[in-house]
Amino acid sequence: MMCRLLTEFKKHPEYNGSPIELALAAYNAGPGAVYDHKGVPGPSFSGGETYRYVRDIMANASRFVGSVGTSENPAQKARQAVEWALKQRGGWYQLGGDCTDPLGSDSGKWCDCSSLMQQAYKKVGVDIPRTTWDQVKIGHQVDIDHPAPGDLVFNPGYDGSDALPGHVGMYIGDGKIVEAPHTGAQIRVVSYDSWRHSTTPITRISKVVRVVEADTAPGNWQRPVHSSIGTPYHQAGGMWSSGYHTGVDFVVPSGTPIHAIGPGTVVSAGPGGAYGNQVIIKHEDGMYSQYAHMTRVEVSAGQTVRGGQEIGISGATGNVSGPHLHMEVRTGPAYGSDVDPVAYMRRKGIDI
Repeated sequence: MMCRLLTEFKKHPEYNGSPIELALAAYNAGPGAVYDHKGVPGPSFSGGETYRYVRDIMANASRFVGSVGTSENPAQKARQAVEWALKQRGGWYQLGGDCTDPLGSDSGKWCDCSSLMQQAYKKVGVDIPRTTWDQVKIGHQVDIDHPAPGDLVFNPGYDGSDALPGHVGMYIGDGKIVEAPHTGAQIRVVSYDSWRHSTTPITRISKVVRVVEADTAPGNWQRPVHSSIGTPYHQAGGMWSSGYHTGVDFVVPSGTPIHAIGPGTVVSAGPGGAYGNQVIIKHEDGMYSQYAHMTRVEVSAGQTVRGGQEIGISGATGNVSGPHLHMEVRTGPAYGSDVDPVAYMRRKGIDI
């Protein structure tokens, strides 16, 4: 039954709660309760029984995982911060609230815009400042057109300056932001474009800051993109000259930032025939990773890169039927030396 519930709730990423939390809530209160509440029912439902049931099981699971030790990369922490912030949807805004109990009855523990950001990252072990004026100074600024989940998105202050922002939200992916908006409103999800293209200067995006990438240590290994795999390695087919697929295809739209899976030196960057715009990196273990069909290449041959560093933007250049990231791992820089890229990344500790 639990497997069936998990499968069902993976279809509803907009609901308040992860698939496993939604499945637990449905197991306790029935699927109808989850559908009616569009997520895990809050403390006011059924005397809070379901809310506490899910909370306690997840807390115990976290303690167990923590006791055996885990190694999380910054991108994983950012996604977990997003997940926590999304669970607070429906909580009321309170200026000056510390956000330690967003769905509770004590208004002093509700959230304002910056305390929601602070607590989301605190829950994953990352300390950030309390106010927007200080939060905007951390991490590093990224391109407004290419945010990543967990990035802080700022509106200008009343003087129009990005140095003293008046509001902050968190980019959650899929063109959306979670925010604690203003007095009298609840924590909610809004579209990124509604900020990006606002006709009111004070609600336009003035700056996007990446919190945790600055915490990325040299040598860190990460996924190139955070998406599912479409065409797997070694799939047979006549459309490939080798008779099989020499890499894996990640399902991403054009405009998605692509990251180096690990530290190394760029040996090729630019047009690559059927691969379109590509980057090839030689890693410290002598292996090579290739990233193809890019719209834009952001590194050059001879450049040293770190794991997780943005190296280009996805697209549909070269021999393709649509936008995606084709990625290979090779024993040499040239075509024909491919190995299983998923197996290689897993050996490096990448969760894929």
